[in-house]
Amino acid sequence: MTTQSAEFLFGIDRKKYIFTSLEGNSKKTPDTIERRPPYRINILGDRFRKKHVKQGFMEVQMQQLIGKMAKMFPMLILMGFMIVVTALIIGYVNSQNAAAYFAETKLVRETTLLAERASLESTGLWLPYFKFLGLGLILGGIVMALRVIIDNLKAAGEQVLANIPEGARPSPPKPPAYAPMMPMVMMSGWVIFIVALIVALGLAADARALSSNPLPEIDAAGSGTFLLGQLETIVSTSAWLVPLKFLGIATQFLAIVMGLSTIVYILTSQTELIQKGIQIARSSGDAGKRDEKENTKVTA
Repeated sequence: MTTQSAEFLFGIDRKKYIFTSLEGNSKKTPDTIERRPPYRINILGDRFRKKHVKQGFMEVQMQQLIGKMAKMFPMLILMGFMIVVTALIIGYVNSQNAAAYFAETKLVRETTLLAERASLESTGLWLPYFKFLGLGLILGGIVMALRVIIDNLKAAGEQVLANIPEGARPSPPKPPAYAPMMPMVMMSGWVIFIVALIVALGLAADARALSSNPLPEIDAAGSGTFLLGQLETIVSTSAWLVPLKFLGIATQFLAIVMGLSTIVYILTSQTELIQKGIQIARSSGDAGKRDEKENTKVTA
């Protein structure tokens, strides 16, 4: 606990040593009061309270920042769509290269068209993960759109509660525990897509280096050679990299489900609040009518 907080709580002026009572505003000299250092006040309790207040403040700030970022969901959807379209164009160009490559004889393909085969092999490794990154951005934009709907529903509920008298106003329902985790789950999916794309780019580089060698040379490579090591890395890594991208998709759908369930929960809670508000309004109206009747009888 700092000296300033001690001065605020106990009215101690550390320069003049004048004690000001919070109740009577009476002043005493240093001869009539016992000087106690501020660190003897409950330091642990004060630190505990400050820690939790700071954590709550940081959580509120983070949720406000996420709420502002959620309004950019059209940009995320547009970026994801542009990535998917770009992948389509690259895939079309790669298909034309594949058509020209396989139009040649097997001997020419395996010994002469090494650069073309290297391009086909490397593009086929990283392009699917690039497309999935675009899909992840589109799904992330949907999650952010759900967050905007949730914030608007909360604001509408607060407006409804503001019209109810403060004494009879019911407390707003707390959102589900998983509601604040929805953006985090969505960002986790993005991280999975980015990691998968980076690994796929590394595999594509290995595949380009491997395919630059003639196929007979690769087939003739012995155990423990560099060529077979590259081939082993490509095959083994691709075996777990494919399920990883589907894990990213599943994570994005999980975030969408969390958002939809939060919306259903808020709508259900607000319906109950509206019913309570109608009951409170009816009861207050009936009470007002009874008061008017009593006042009329007294006047008569």
